[in-house]
Amino acid sequence: MTETTQREGDNAVRRSVLPGGLRIVTESLPAVRSAAIGIWASVGSRDEDLDHAGATHYLEHLLFKGTSKRTALEISAAMDAVGGELNAFTGKEYTCYYARILDADLPLAIDVLADMVTGSLIEPKDVDAERGVILEEIAMNEDEPSDTVHEAFAAQLYGDTPLGRPILGTVASINEITREQITDHYAARYTPPDLVVAVAGNVDHDSVYSFASQLSDSGMWATYIGCLPAKADEVLAICQEEIAKVISGGLTDAELDRGKGQLRGSLVLGLEDPSSRMSRLGKSELVYSRLEPVDEILASIEAVTHDDVRRVAADILGRPKVLAVVGPFDDDAPFAAALG
Repeated sequence: MTETTQREGDNAVRRSVLPGGLRIVTESLPAVRSAAIGIWASVGSRDEDLDHAGATHYLEHLLFKGTSKRTALEISAAMDAVGGELNAFTGKEYTCYYARILDADLPLAIDVLADMVTGSLIEPKDVDAERGVILEEIAMNEDEPSDTVHEAFAAQLYGDTPLGRPILGTVASINEITREQITDHYAARYTPPDLVVAVAGNVDHDSVYSFASQLSDSGMWATYIGCLPAKADEVLAICQEEIAKVISGGLTDAELDRGKGQLRGSLVLGLEDPSSRMSRLGKSELVYSRLEPVDEILASIEAVTHDDVRRVAADILGRPKVLAVVGPFDDDAPFAAALG
């Protein structure tokens, strides 16, 4: 795997190329509480021959219709359940499938999008159903002068070439295209070297992060890691090593400052949203002894010292651990041994 980092003001843009050719580009924005993820395929309408005219946009529709893991309804419901947005668009040179979610729900969005893009069934019944939908879309487009004039301009400029033809295809090409032609297009164009995963928001480029959850009389601190199955043992060992470092040595000055900044930013920006403020009021009334003023919370964050971190780390992170693993594993003994 190769990695590069580029600075964009105060933010870092990191790029990784996995062994199979998949590219991952992220921009970390610690002050926000949301994330946007897009899976981009380097295929657009200019990559179609006459036999496949409109296939790229047709395929965009079909990837929402179900996989071996999820039905079309389950794909939509998974994102609706967390208040997320899921959509896609097709251009002349690329197709993008994207989601906008809260940062804590990024693993769900990654799972849903990756499942759609790599595991679509493209059932014959869905091909037939979407044919009518796309023909209606073409008809609506032809009734909209602002869309029609752009297509007419492209046709005049580029002539009878892929760039001069409409992204949606034509009535004739959509009526004639077959499921086999669409699946051939899918198999040829949705390969790892043709795909880019782009993520921006409160994210950690290394698909790894920790989180805490507080209850009235309990709570949890956890680390989430997504990796290749073959790397699970190595990644778990690294995670254990990093936890041990925090227990024994605490954080660096830069890590402590960055953690304070993230907490301050997420708290203040979160309170600009009326829904977040409403949730704060309700939970405080039900679960906590009082509504803690924002200024008090900010002052408490600022007052945290290295000694505080070491003391809490030794107490919390030194306790017996719980591990949950999802993947193609038949034996849990190695994971149990890794936890000691």
